[in-house]
Amino acid sequence: EYDYWKERYGKSVRIAYMEGKRGNIFSADEKLLATSIMYYTVSMDPVAPGEEDFHVALSALSKELSNFREEKRLPLKSAREYEKNLGNARLDRDRYVTLFKDLSYEEVEQIKTWPLFELGKNKGGLIIERNEKREHIFAKLMERTLGHFAEEKPAVGIELAFDEYLKGREMPIRQLKTSKGNWIPLEGVEKYPEDGLDVYSTVNIDFQYIAHNALEEILQ
Repeated sequence: EYDYWKERYGKSVRIAYMEGKRGNIFSADEKLLATSIMYYTVSMDPVAPGEEDFHVALSALSKELSNFREEKRLPLKSAREYEKNLGNARLDRDRYVTLFKDLSYEEVEQIKTWPLFELGKNKGGLIIERNEKREHIFAKLMERTLGHFAEEKPAVGIELAFDEYLKGREMPIRQLKTSKGNWIPLEGVEKYPEDGLDVYSTVNIDFQYIAHNALEEILQ
């Protein structure tokens, strides 16, 4: 199937890799030290839907988009504006229109039920991109021990030493380059790749907290 797309679009098609969610790091007494927060960007390919599907559902979809902005207390945008913008994007063959950023999984599941989007990526034009943000629960405490990232790769600490176990499995996805240089998936993602494993350290967070505060008092 990849050969078919490659033959049709040439250099505008590539294989990229999506990773599963990174595993958590716990202390010896099973307190959460590091975890990954998943958030989502929702975009639309207005060119993907069929002519009838697009025009029948556009008005209802635009109302959902406008109402959702109001619910999230984002700058207001009317249904009429959405209808006009998406219609123009379709005429201009713009295949990547960003709608919302930093959404939760629950919000994305809600959006999947909307008119047109309920048809999925290929027929509805819905594009969902999953992003990951690494969070250290105790902020600066044990920052060096846990480790940090450089250019999205673990650089030091537990994050680096146990990266083989923590990182999620990779899954290949086919992407198409739009005329504006954006890479969009050729198909919708039905199942995300397998998550990484959790790591349980020998660190006692209470002892670390006492030591950290004592050291700060000496240095002040």
